[in-house]
Amino acid sequence: MPVITAVALLLIVSSIVAVASSVTFRETARGFGPQANLLIPGINPILPIGYTLAALIISVFIHEAGHGIVARVHNLKVESTGIVLVLGIPMGAFVNIEREELAKASIKQRSAVLTAGPLNNMILAAASFILLYVVVSTLVPIPQVSNIDHGIVISDVTKNSLAEGLGLSPNSILITAAGTEIHSGDDLRKVQLGPLPVQALEMYKRSFTAGIIPILPPPTVLKGYVPYSDQMSQNYYSTVFGSSYPIIANMLYWLWFINFNLGIFNALPIGPLDGGQLYGALIESRSRFNKARLKNISAVVSWVMVLIVVVGFVIPYLPF
Repeated sequence: MPVITAVALLLIVSSIVAVASSVTFRETARGFGPQANLLIPGINPILPIGYTLAALIISVFIHEAGHGIVARVHNLKVESTGIVLVLGIPMGAFVNIEREELAKASIKQRSAVLTAGPLNNMILAAASFILLYVVVSTLVPIPQVSNIDHGIVISDVTKNSLAEGLGLSPNSILITAAGTEIHSGDDLRKVQLGPLPVQALEMYKRSFTAGIIPILPPPTVLKGYVPYSDQMSQNYYSTVFGSSYPIIANMLYWLWFINFNLGIFNALPIGPLDGGQLYGALIESRSRFNKARLKNISAVVSWVMVLIVVVGFVIPYLPF
């Protein structure tokens, strides 16, 4: 749990610093709106409803199953387990562990039970991430047709420029950009350029190993860079999964995304969350201090964390 909590705090603080120090980040965050911080399909504009709803259901099942199974391993009584149905559709799950019995359990047992949920999410996130890389590794760009009846000739490319980095060179013919056929300079000015399919695929593969914690861009945000996005998927073919690879890749991506975020959120030291319950129990177990004082310390830690999360929500809208 402390490792997952540390990752969560690192990401939250890093995002606050990035948004506070960059006008571009602030404008981007404002463009998506505050609802982009919520892990709720249909409300968050970044989340595609189909994929994320399925991923969220699976993630909640995995999370709750972790609590229940580990509780039974330690012979702690589980009052009830169940599935949440909405119009007959399974939308989640719950595991209620008897409070008094959990309170009487040792710190080691409580730690195991409370950590099981977030840890299950992180394990599934890691597995989905690895499988996503496997799927992306099977992609090959679809060759362009040879009969070209449109395009514009590139007369010159500035050395060390973005154009050169994208693989453009003098006398190359630009046929399409962002899925749009180019017949003139006016056509080119009307589209938002991105990397060519070959360069986009290589850039995306490198992003799996970039940094300590690889955070890949959602296919709904950087559509011109993610090879399985609606915009780019037509440019590739999987040697293993064929033309159906975008469905598999998108499902794996959102499983990774939802589980990772669900895991780190529940590890935060906030009151009712798994992390809050665990750290509260650890603080209150220090019997040499007055119980009331220990509860106050636990409450302060929880409210400080809530304040940090709130700052992350509102900082794009603060005047700088």
